[in-house]
Amino acid sequence: MSSAGLFQLASWVSTVVLFGGLLVDSMRKRRVTPILAMAVGLFGIFWMEAPFDWATWAQFDPALPRIPAWGPLGMTAGGLPWIAPLGYVMYCAVPVVIIVWAAPRIANRLGTNRIRTLLTVGVVFGACWDLGFQIFGARMGWWRYARGYNGLTIFAGTPYLFTLTISIFMATLFTLCAYLVGRVDDHGRSPLERWAHARSASRPGLWLIVASVAVTQVIFAVLFVPNLIAKLANVAGTTSSLPLFDGLAPQPGSEPSAYATAGGLTLAAVLIAMLAAAIYTIVRLDPQAHTPAPARRQAVAAGG
Repeated sequence: MSSAGLFQLASWVSTVVLFGGLLVDSMRKRRVTPILAMAVGLFGIFWMEAPFDWATWAQFDPALPRIPAWGPLGMTAGGLPWIAPLGYVMYCAVPVVIIVWAAPRIANRLGTNRIRTLLTVGVVFGACWDLGFQIFGARMGWWRYARGYNGLTIFAGTPYLFTLTISIFMATLFTLCAYLVGRVDDHGRSPLERWAHARSASRPGLWLIVASVAVTQVIFAVLFVPNLIAKLANVAGTTSSLPLFDGLAPQPGSEPSAYATAGGLTLAAVLIAMLAAAIYTIVRLDPQAHTPAPARRQAVAAGG
């Protein structure tokens, strides 16, 4: 079996294992848990991968079976592979699970505020997860990028080119999703879970899933807008060695832009500003972000 086939198999197996574990946990707790609902939500954004591939000049190994090019699913140059639906759960839900699991333990060990620690771990781990995964995937030949932004691209001029703005994008997505799961009240309920109970006391699990799907779609779409503008403005400049794969034509228009440096720095600044604005808003409006960790543990214990 080729490395592409092994990657596809690993994506499917890890997704089945993750969903299986989350389902067992939900059945044990007799409710749809926030992390299970968020995993469903992250699965639901896989269709946005094709427009994102188009905007970031991404292509996949021709050996990977392709999804029919229906509507936006046809925007990936050379086709969107079948690993995308289940792969999105592995690629996005796994880091969210790790962040939600690790952050409170780090906060307890260091005596730091749980919300601020959750956000910090989300940004740092999310960026490292995406960067490491992207570099490894490009080296293995599972996917590659034709163009990048001057000053923000590593391995320029090689088939392994990667633009760091993508990791900023994904770190923001992971951080916000982790916050929506890991921020719990004294009764252990997340913000979306509280909304779901208020919406329907008889079917809160259904509404929690609906809310998680809707919120992940909105987060991804909002973060995608600056990338879309940069793509339409044709400000990418750095190129990889083309073609990316034998027998697969590169995306049309894979030529450098005269405005690449300014455009790339502007895109990075906008994405960082969006991340900073989200964190600032959470820290400013969430009362738990101002509660010392020891006092917070006492409050939880008192709440039963």
